[in-house]
Amino acid sequence: MKQLFYTFRYLIRSRGNNLIKVISLTLGLVVGLVLFSQVAFELSYDNFYPDADRIYSIQRNLTMKDNEAFKYKGPIINAPVPGAMRDDLNEVEDATVISGWQNDMMMKYDDKIYKEKVCIADSSFFDVFGYKILEGDKMKLALSLNMFLSSSAAHRIFGLENPVGKTILLNKTEPVTIAGVFEDIPKNTHLPFDAVLSFKTLTQAWGYHPGWMNNDAYMGYVKLRPNVSAKEVEAKIPGILPKYYDVEAFKAKGIMFDYYLKPVTELHSTDSTIKRMLQILSLLAFSLLFVSAMNYVLISISSLAVRAKSVGVHKCNGASDGNIFAMFIYETFSLVLISFILAIILILIFRGQIESLIQASLINIFSLSNLWVTLVVVVSLLLLAGVIPARIFSIIPVTQVFRTYTANKRYWKRTLLFVQFLGIAFMLTLLVIITKQYSLMINKDLGYTTEYIISAADMGDVSGEQITRLKSEFSRMPEVEKVTITTALPIDGMNGSVVSEQDKEEFLFSSRVMSADKDFIETLRIHLKEGENFSESRLDYNHAIVNETFTQKMHWNEPFVGKTFRLEGETAEVIGVMKDFQIGSLQNEIPPLVMYSKGEMDATWTGSNNLVIRLNDLNPVLLSELNARLRELLNNDDACFIDYSTRITESYKTARLFRNSILSASIIMLIITLLGLLGYTEDEIHRRSKEIAIRKVNGAKAEDILFVISRDVSFTAIPAILIGLMVAYFTGNNWLMQFVVKISMGATLFISCGIVVLAIIIVCVTIRAWRVSNENPVKSIKSE
Repeated sequence: MKQLFYTFRYLIRSRGNNLIKVISLTLGLVVGLVLFSQVAFELSYDNFYPDADRIYSIQRNLTMKDNEAFKYKGPIINAPVPGAMRDDLNEVEDATVISGWQNDMMMKYDDKIYKEKVCIADSSFFDVFGYKILEGDKMKLALSLNMFLSSSAAHRIFGLENPVGKTILLNKTEPVTIAGVFEDIPKNTHLPFDAVLSFKTLTQAWGYHPGWMNNDAYMGYVKLRPNVSAKEVEAKIPGILPKYYDVEAFKAKGIMFDYYLKPVTELHSTDSTIKRMLQILSLLAFSLLFVSAMNYVLISISSLAVRAKSVGVHKCNGASDGNIFAMFIYETFSLVLISFILAIILILIFRGQIESLIQASLINIFSLSNLWVTLVVVVSLLLLAGVIPARIFSIIPVTQVFRTYTANKRYWKRTLLFVQFLGIAFMLTLLVIITKQYSLMINKDLGYTTEYIISAADMGDVSGEQITRLKSEFSRMPEVEKVTITTALPIDGMNGSVVSEQDKEEFLFSSRVMSADKDFIETLRIHLKEGENFSESRLDYNHAIVNETFTQKMHWNEPFVGKTFRLEGETAEVIGVMKDFQIGSLQNEIPPLVMYSKGEMDATWTGSNNLVIRLNDLNPVLLSELNARLRELLNNDDACFIDYSTRITESYKTARLFRNSILSASIIMLIITLLGLLGYTEDEIHRRSKEIAIRKVNGAKAEDILFVISRDVSFTAIPAILIGLMVAYFTGNNWLMQFVVKISMGATLFISCGIVVLAIIIVCVTIRAWRVSNENPVKSIKSE
């Protein structure tokens, strides 16, 4: 009870120091709680499935002999593979195939339009994953044009009505029957969706014919029987393949398919980008939490000169080392508890900003299953911040407490300050690296113009005939310079097909493929290096324009025009060569590209039309007018144009959010470090007050005093900054590995960052020591 009383009295009497401690601990807890909980959330992906340890994703390793450019390793497979494994391998309990994409689709009900993410899956889907069916019969997923909705989607569309048996219009035209409702999927899944459409809709209603040798755009999963290992199944897969296609014929062409299994619980966490992000976030969280704790220790040790005497009095009155240790642990516990409460309040106040940064709901990352993370963070902070000062104060000898014992702890303070300087150098340098890379991605010349370019969004249900009329209509507007129709936008990436030489069976490589009208090149101002554009006489799939990378992969010599190749078995002649332009993000190398003419033969095609416009200017008023006209022409209130620059910015959203996270963490780290530095400087000034006074009496000027104090801090700061720069280099280099185009991390970048950090430290010390350096030395000598 006495220890609690002493703790309370100390908290009241030392309000200034304790306020700094609370601020430091609170900021460290805010970042530590959020980031460590997010890491735990990311690592918990797909653990919620019943029998999750028996569910595996079917992965394919596609290779071509002596051709590094033609290879694929991932989950995209041919549709029949999962079913064959279930039928032919006794070790497989069940299997399911789903579409390789989960797209947003328009659903119309009661004259209202809803957009939901749809997964197309076969009848075994619910059995493999164990999703709970709330209403309806799961076997009806075997019927064409049947759909199951999540509980939330059913409520959004039907409200309190029972949705089972009701009909909606998919993509506003296709009648689909709601066959049931399933429980909402947790957010920590690699497979997010709001609706499941029967797989037979693809084959029976939409005319798709997925087979072993075509249309590899699907993903498969198997559920193994209990006590069966993935290795057992993988060993038997090659033996069943010859039953379905001529394996030897493909081997003769140098093409080999290998299938293997990957635990569904590892699909998210082992992704290289996710893994890299989690490593950096964990490092940031630990750094901030550790620096926060060390700042607490630094401030505590800085008060040693004041508190040592009170510790001596306690010991003279019978207090043991254990009593003193417990007293300081109580103090730390009280301050950590206050800081924890304040951290929770701050997290709730800034909930919107935090969720925007981490792209996850706080409800999800602080779920009941993740509460252990909060406990571990708080206990770790208590131990880090409490044990060191408690130990130091508890072992103070009574015989020395009234003499010079406090001076011996200067090395402790220097060590703690060293850690903080290292942390801030690391954080600020990493921030500069990420900011420069993000700026490069946003501003890099992509090989085509993005200025004043807009494109229509959600044109999947617009026919070729309609979009041709739209092009004609917008071309007549004075604000419009050029309009084009294309099956793909460069920023979105494109579909691929295999390429071979004329009259040869062997596949050479995989090329991106698109179709566009003759205005595409001029609209995006792509440089045509050789040959000519599409003309009225060449509106067919026997003529193509390729990019430079394509000619390099073919190992052709100039001239390239007139050369032929085969794509998916069809022969095409090259009529032009485009200069390479970026396809997809800068995380990808520029792939070979084949562009066919999009002519009248595509007038009835629906689903892959993009209307792209180049304007002579772009402003909000004009964009609003164009959107109004588009909605009027399509009779669709959801139709709109999107600024192409916005699409580019959104494609690097993850990098932008990561940059903002580092910025927030750097600001917090800087505040914590400066608080510690101010406390250290204050203590040094107090400890060396007589020395400073004597120096001034002997003729030292204010700048001489400032130099002495700054030099003392610099001896600690410079090596700490150098190590921080090294850590930032390795961390930044690890993060940059995901990009093909990246900044150069030259010496200038690190030298500049080091100088800035050192300047911040020196300025802070100078400001704090300015008053003492200009103070009358008599005042200090009198106080002594």
